[in-house]
Parts: sequence; C-alpha cells; structure tokens
Amino acid sequence: MKIELAEFSKMSQTGSSLLKSLQNNNLPVLDLLIRESIQNSLDAALPSGKYDSVIVDMGVKDINVPLLSKHFEGIEGTLNKRFTNIQPKSLYISDKNTTGLTGNLDYRLGLEEAGNIYKLIYGISMPQTKEGAGGSWGLGKTVYFRLGIGLVIYYSRIQNEDNTYEERLAATLVEDEQSQTAILPNDKSWSRGIAWWGQELESGKDSTIPITNTSEIHKILEALHIKPLKNEETGTTVIIPFINEELSYISTEDAFAWWETSIESYLKIAVQRWYAPRLDNPKYHYGKWLDFQINGSSLKIDKMEPVFREIQYLYNKAANPLSIKDKQLLEKNNVHIHDVNLKGIVKPPKGDMPNGGIVAFKKYTKKELGMVRPINALSPFEYINRENISDTMNSPIVTYVRKPGMLINYELSSDWCTNIEVNNDEFLLAIFVPNSFSELTTNTISILEEYLRKSEEADHASWSNLQVEGKSTRLVSSIKNSVRKALSSVYKQKEKKQEHYGTTMLAKKFGKILLPPRGYGKRLNGTMPTTKNSPNSDSSSKRRDSFTINNNHYDEKGNLIAKFLLKLTPKVNEASIELIIQSENGVINSMGWEDEKSGIGTAFPIEIKGVRISKINDDVIVTDNEFFKEFITIVPSQLYNVNSMLIIKNLGKPLIVEGEIIINNNDPFVQFSLTHKFEERQA
Repeated sequence: MKIELAEFSKMSQTGSSLLKSLQNNNLPVLDLLIRESIQNSLDAALPSGKYDSVIVDMGVKDINVPLLSKHFEGIEGTLNKRFTNIQPKSLYISDKNTTGLTGNLDYRLGLEEAGNIYKLIYGISMPQTKEGAGGSWGLGKTVYFRLGIGLVIYYSRIQNEDNTYEERLAATLVEDEQSQTAILPNDKSWSRGIAWWGQELESGKDSTIPITNTSEIHKILEALHIKPLKNEETGTTVIIPFINEELSYISTEDAFAWWETSIESYLKIAVQRWYAPRLDNPKYHYGKWLDFQINGSSLKIDKMEPVFREIQYLYNKAANPLSIKDKQLLEKNNVHIHDVNLKGIVKPPKGDMPNGGIVAFKKYTKKELGMVRPINALSPFEYINRENISDTMNSPIVTYVRKPGMLINYELSSDWCTNIEVNNDEFLLAIFVPNSFSELTTNTISILEEYLRKSEEADHASWSNLQVEGKSTRLVSSIKNSVRKALSSVYKQKEKKQEHYGTTMLAKKFGKILLPPRGYGKRLNGTMPTTKNSPNSDSSSKRRDSFTINNNHYDEKGNLIAKFLLKLTPKVNEASIELIIQSENGVINSMGWEDEKSGIGTAFPIEIKGVRISKINDDVIVTDNEFFKEFITIVPSQLYNVNSMLIIKNLGKPLIVEGEIIINNNDPFVQFSLTHKFEERQA
C-alpha cells in the first residue's frame, strides 16, 4: 500500500495533539476502548429486521511481521527490525450485522457522499447525525492509537446499492512526532506524526483512499490471522497491531483482580461494566441487542457476573412500562420503581409515562450478589473499578444510561445519592433510564435524548446542564434531585447519622466553639486585643455585633437550611461568613482544602447554594435582589470556584439581618460548619 504522510497546513493537528484529544485519566484504556468501539458498532447496525442483534467479537491474534510489513510502504524496514525477533500480537474488534464502512471512496465529492468510511479513517471530531447514536465521530477513536505503536488497520465489507459486495481496507498511524521511537520516515525538517496507507486517489498525487483489491486485502488479513467476511456478511474489523500486552495490568498494588491477568479476560469484564443493559438482552427495545464475543465465543447472561446481571434486571424494569400492580409486586421483593417528572423546558408527560424517566433500585444482600460460597464473587465496587468511600457503610451505587445502552458512569457520593443509608453487609444498586422521546419546548433541541447526548463530554463520562438558546437550564440537576429524592424516600439516612454530620455539629459548633464572644482571637487586621473579654464583662455586653444560627433543617434536596441572625453596629464595616471543614488537624477553609501541596487538592466539597433574606432591621423583605446588589457578595474559592464565603457590608448604621443560608454537602463524611469575622471601620 502507498503511504500518504500528513502535511502541515493551517490549524492542522499533530499526532501528539491528537493523542491528547481524549484525555480521560479516570478510566483505564481498555475501558475506553470498550466504550468507544462497541458504540460505533451498535450505531452501524443494519436497519433491516433480518437480524435482532449486533455481533461484536474481540480478541488477540499473532502477527506474521514479514508478511504484513511488506504492504506498508515507508516503514517496512523499521517494522521488520523492531518486531521480527519477537512474537508481537494484535488486538481486533470485529462487528457483523452492521452496514460496514459505507460511503464514496472519493472524498472530494463532499462529506455526505464520503460517508462513514471517511469519518472513521480520515476525519476527526465530526458530529454524529444519526438519531439515537452514541456521540461524535473522531475524538473517541483516538483511543485506538494509544494501545500500541499508533498503527490501526480498518477492514470492511459492504453491500452496494446494486446488491454487489465490496471489501475495503486502509490503515492509519498516529504517533508522537517528537518521540525517540517514532517510526514514520522523516526526511524533512518537520513531521506531523500522522500517515495513511491505501491506493492512490489520483496518479502522481500524494493522496490515498482505501484499497479494494480483494486479493491484496486477504493477504494482509492472512498476515494478521483475521478471517475475511464472506457470503452475505457485512461489517467492520478494526485491527490494532503491535499492542502493549500489559494493557490489562491496571492495579498498582500486589493484589489484583483475576481479570487483569490477560487482555481478553479484562475485556470480558469491561463490556459487562459498561454495556450490561444491552448485553445478551432481547428485551432491549431501542434497537439491536449486543452479542459480544471473545475470540468467537459469545458471552451469555448466565455467564455474566451477578452484579451486572442485576443491573440489567433493573434496567429492564425501568425501561419497559409497568402497571401499578406490577410495581407493588416488585416492592414486596424490595425492588422499587419510581417515576421522574421534570419541569422547565420539558413538556408535560403524555399518558402514564413520566416525562423525565424512571429510576429502578434495590438493596442486595451478599448472597444475592453471589459473594458467598460457592460463587464467591467479589464486591460490586471491585467490578465497577471504584473504591467504596466509607469505612462504616457501603456507598450507594447509581448509574444512568441513554438509548445506546452504554452506562455513562457510576456515582457513589454525589448529587445523585447523598444521605442514603446502606449497611456494610448490603449493596444498593440503582439505574436511571430517561424517557428519551419526551419533547422539549425549545427550537434547537427537540427531545430529551438529544439534550442528554449534547450534555456529554467527548468521552461520554457524565451529564451536565446545558445552555439552550442562550438560557441556562437545569434538567440534569432536576434529574439528579429526583433520583436522590426517590432513594431517600425509601432508604433515607438515619436521623442520628445526619445529626452527626450536620445538625448536631452545627448546633454545637455555632453555639460554643465557632461563635466566640467578641474580642477573642485575632481581628482581620492581624492585631490582638489588649485584654480577653469575659462573656460576662461589661465591654462584652456593650458590643452587640453577633452572628448566630437560630435553627437548621434539611430540605427535600438534601440541602442544609441554616437560619441566621446577624447584628452589626456602625463600627463594623463588613462581616464575612465562611464555610469550614473540621479535621483532626484543625479547621480547613476552601483555600486550604484546594491547595495541592498542603491540602487535599480537590474541589471544596461544601458549597453555599444560595442565601434568602427575610428581614432587614424591622422591614420584612419580599424580594432581596436590591439588598444583594448593595450589601451581599458570594465569594467563590480561588481554584475550583466553589461558593464558600459570604461578605455582608454595612453602611455605617446599625444593621440587623435575618435570613437563611442554603448549604450543599457533596461529601457526607466530612464535618463542616460556619465561622465569621467582623472587620471594623477604620477611624
């Protein structure tokens, strides 16, 4: 095959920049491969009713290096020198019952004519236009180039409009052009680190397209020990030669899970981890179900790990409409099905279906999850590759999914599931399935499915609120709140535990420790008072500056509502009220927490969500907008912009303010409180 080296052009990317374009440091590379490649295959399912599943086969094969390298102009000698004396392997991802890489080979005719073959092999970061598809072409596929030396071979068999069959093959290499191990020829002063192999598009022009010569294609596949598609089969095989055979070794400790011993066993767990709803599930009703195979052997539901079988079970209950009677029967078996209805830009529900979706959840015993003899399954946290954040209980596990059937993420302690009680011998599993076809009132986004797809990042690892037509929306926040409320209605954290982390802590600290009498400690100007005032002294009684918490409670969203009374004399210029966290080493504010060297180095977990003013001096406040503009400033943390401080100004008059501070705790295992400081007016 002829080599085509990518030339520099304006705003062009280099190999090193492409390799960084989908940086996801939270997921191992084989998990990213599973998520990206299977989604591409499912999106390409044949529209006909001839097949009810999409077959995706993955595995590892040996490479005949001399037989393969002679097809790669420009790097043949380098490949032979580097790999002939060892036995390298390739990783393949093959799908059937799919359209294959369709489109006109001559991409000069336009993007629509070029079709999928151009978008996957030659394009980058192109939006998916197929309704219900996974995401966008281009960025996700960069994971292929990170599994070995950067070489990827694409083989496809399609059916043309005249019902004839055609085979196509091309190759791409993306490498760090600055690396000492780069293999592309570089006889110029620069290299982009990107190349393609194929046949000439036009004689004498440095441009290639996929080869279609069946004989040459089959010789390349023979060198890779890949069987070509035949008869009426259509589909695509992505082959990644010269892989790093230690890709499955992700544990940094001596103890590691059994599936880390080989790439195949890791892929077998990873596909369950992310595609449990669609894997061997004929009840999946948004398209073809997934027939996943390892080296040609199908993974059936009875061979799935118990935790993933249960996730599929809960998905089926949430995705398929149930009668009230059915839900009541399920509740007797501790399976709960709750509707999620949304307001805002989502139109009201039609009929009995909620417009937001359904959350299904259940608490499981160790026996139900196969964690006892004779199965001896591991903890669910092991299978989802997440660490339980609590030493005293099991964190709830909440996941969510769109139409493609890929689980977006696993949430353990976030807005999805705070303040939920789970004993350490039980495990709470929950899954949210949106009503994808709910209509929106906006002109640019028509249905909820499209909103959620647009809200995902390039790696599809989370949902976030979108701005639509220049206006902020809170659909994802509303979904999270509804899911948390549903879980809390059944498994609300015990009141005494809430008091331990919130109410009791606040009442005690506010009243005694963190609300000291005036004159104790340092003032903001750094000076010390000449004498320490006794709580019963005359000088203390004369000073009427104070900040007190009268009472507090939790609202339905899990926020702490702290009712406060602030009294300032004319001598005080401003009062600062700041969130702090209690630790063994003392109190930590947002700056100390977020500092990477001396603190935790993550976003401050406690946030001021809002302030409501009910009374100023003797005046009852109906709307406090003007007061906010003139008197109150909410100050975010410096690194992660988490609202953690209030500054209330005083204009040289006596000031009494009554109101509420709304506080959200994203980590129920930290103890937090409020502290205050008064800055005196300069004489």
